[in-house]
Amino acid sequence: MPAAYGYLRLTNEDESQLATLKAGIVAFCVAEDLTLELIFVDVGVDPGQLVRPGWTALLDALGRRCAAAVVVVPGPDHLADAATARAVMCAQLRDVGAAAMRVIPPAGPATGQATEKSRLSTTTRSFGIVQLDTLRLDNDPCVRLTLPTESVEALRIGAGLITRIEQVAAVHHFGSGLGLSAPQLEIQRAAVVVRPAGGTSTVLFNPRVVAESEERSEAYEGCLSFFDVRGLVPRPKAIEVEHQELDGGWHRRRFSAHARLVAHGIDHLRGRLYTTRMLPGTEPVPVERLADAGVHVAGGLLIGGRR
Repeated sequence: MPAAYGYLRLTNEDESQLATLKAGIVAFCVAEDLTLELIFVDVGVDPGQLVRPGWTALLDALGRRCAAAVVVVPGPDHLADAATARAVMCAQLRDVGAAAMRVIPPAGPATGQATEKSRLSTTTRSFGIVQLDTLRLDNDPCVRLTLPTESVEALRIGAGLITRIEQVAAVHHFGSGLGLSAPQLEIQRAAVVVRPAGGTSTVLFNPRVVAESEERSEAYEGCLSFFDVRGLVPRPKAIEVEHQELDGGWHRRRFSAHARLVAHGIDHLRGRLYTTRMLPGTEPVPVERLADAGVHVAGGLLIGGRR
């Protein structure tokens, strides 16, 4: 599928509008069979301002590509109000080798009127994250990476995980962080990436839980492979994990603030979903129902809970 970059501009900062516009770009790319690489954003930029950090970054990304990519915008006003200014920006796209600029038609879900459900599931599917209907669930552990022999392969897998998780984080706000495992990208190797809210991504190779705290907590969890629901899951408040570095050395690390993120990801390496850990008699709850009940569902893995 042809590669695509999204671009949008907002005069004033509005997180809700930003998320809706991003979702519209994602939905359009899915419908048009475009592979969305990244969405570039300028906030607080007037329509007549032609020098913009987000736009400059987009031009740089297009210029570095070997193959031409399509640029998708929610509307011509995201470039500029004046026709002459838009012509200048279109010329800049041509100069860096963009294949075309596509403007989302002012109708249907691509206008940004997508429902919360389409914003969540469509986004994750469009980034190549395996969904529940095709996710491997055979409870066989993923193949461990032989390190340092497979260090190049480990680097490749880790880079792919980080790329995908950063793409999703650019579209949705994750108040408590997010995680992704190699099986969710159809790679049956033992690797997990976790990205705390406001932090940087960390890849764990061949991770295994070796100890956990007796104290536990219950919280709603979501999964990027079926992101339209949340389930109340009890987990230990802290865990200790052994994992390997690229040089083959083993390290032991304690996680407390992000124990749930890490444990969720390691479960995936054994084909296990959070639904198997939910309290007896409980079922996953649609995001919309939790939102109506006042539970925060900003998009993170951990969205609410109780002690």
